[in-house]
Amino acid sequence: MEFKHENLTEVFKGVRLARNSDLKHPHYIFSDEIGSDYMDVHIIDNHKEFRFVIDNFPMRRRFYETNIPFRTLQDFIRALERMNVYIPHQKKAT
Repeated sequence: MEFKHENLTEVFKGVRLARNSDLKHPHYIFSDEIGSDYMDVHIIDNHKEFRFVIDNFPMRRRFYETNIPFRTLQDFIRALERMNVYIPHQKKAT
């Protein structure tokens, strides 16, 4: 499946588009099964850069950046695995 950040809310459970008027780029919030937000994903410059902010409570937050584009949804999932981040359940098979 080709990766398009617009599909994150359709593919994964617990993902929503943040409504923050201060930011000029898309920003998604990932939540776990109990509704706790655990990760923000910022898409900068139309897929050219991704910034991950991972809440690691009670530890410090973790930050990751990449400017390698994700071509498929599997690329995105593998990036989450490399960061050792919880991967939300998919709503439908890919």
